[in-house]
Amino acid sequence: MAAEASPWEAEPESRSWEAAPGGQAGLSPGGTGKRWARFLHKRLNLCETPIGALYMTSFSKREEAFERKFVLDEDLRFKAMARRNRLLGEWAAGKLGKSGQEAADYARSVILADFEEAGEEDVFRKVSGDLAAGGVTTSETEIRETMERLLAAAVEEVQAGS
Repeated sequence: MAAEASPWEAEPESRSWEAAPGGQAGLSPGGTGKRWARFLHKRLNLCETPIGALYMTSFSKREEAFERKFVLDEDLRFKAMARRNRLLGEWAAGKLGKSGQEAADYARSVILADFEEAGEEDVFRKVSGDLAAGGVTTSETEIRETMERLLAAAVEEVQAGS
């Protein structure tokens, strides 16, 4: 009974690859990279996938994962800032003596004030201006500390999914 050939020797000798020492036609794992990749490519029935794609898949997947994480982080940051602005609007509405629908409308106007320019200065200017116009005396420090405290609470709420 004849000995069964190994998968490396099963390829026909008529291949155009150069014969390596030992007669294995350069198909051993120690052979050159391109020939080895071509051999595995055909053996694994990956003919529809270009060989270059096999080398790039891990990098591409990693890049896509970073992009998805960036999008998720930006989405959570936007939600947290909007929630902070709503909470700040409700806090300021309470200071101004507003309640019910009037307080909800004021909170919405604080959220919309954030779209005027980048950063949080537009929100600060709106709230401090409205509090001053309403005759409520608050310091800049109190408003900024409240903004920081409410941002921390908003981040916790967003991360908790509520």
